[in-house]
Amino acid sequence: PESFQSDEHTNTIFGPSTVLINYLFIYLIFQNRNRHFFFYLSYLLAAILIFNLRISRQDLVIMLLLFAWSIGYRLIYSIKLTYLLVVAIAFVAGAAYIVQTDNQRIKGIINPKEDTSFNYRVLSNADFLAKYSREPAKNKAFGFGMGSTFIFHYNEFLGRRELNILDNTPLTILLKSGYVGLIIYILIVLYPMLYLNWHQRLLLLFPIVFSMFLFNHALYNVLYVFGLYFVSFRLKNDKIQKQILQNS
Repeated sequence: PESFQSDEHTNTIFGPSTVLINYLFIYLIFQNRNRHFFFYLSYLLAAILIFNLRISRQDLVIMLLLFAWSIGYRLIYSIKLTYLLVVAIAFVAGAAYIVQTDNQRIKGIINPKEDTSFNYRVLSNADFLAKYSREPAKNKAFGFGMGSTFIFHYNEFLGRRELNILDNTPLTILLKSGYVGLIIYILIVLYPMLYLNWHQRLLLLFPIVFSMFLFNHALYNVLYVFGLYFVSFRLKNDKIQKQILQNS
């Protein structure tokens, strides 16, 4: 898209790979937490590679947090001083890289208020909420339709912008279908939670909740919902299969 034709996006690859990799990773860990060291290492390397190809800080943060969870989930019953030392070294190395790097997108993770992308999201979302609060009850309840747009004046450089989506999935749904649509969306997302335990619920909801409020393409979150459903019902099916084997 033309909006990404800039120097920092010259070699950027866009696609659903990150979402699918993340949910597949979660599922495989739930299947067997005691996997080979290279399994975890390959996921970490994938996180770094994907960031270099996509320059998406959100993808990087999600993958690093899922990697940290997978290590903790594996070692929770057998934590040794050596493991803690490795984690501490990795943390120090990562912090040192962030401090000394010239990559502004990486620095934006720890200094979001100095990041143009972050400021744009905050201002546009706040402006939408202010205008939405003044709308009649009918528009609040049912939104403005799937083809609706939002007019936003950012600054003198960008000027007046007409947006058909916002950098926030719940707000985009409010724009298109109001509170009724948002409630339906939340019910759809939460439905698979009926078949999971609390740990599985937290892990599977984490990427989708994190992305809903940060990712600038709301429809992209359909992939997160797909991943959520895929893993949820695979876990449900695995549980049923184990019960059948135990009863046979």
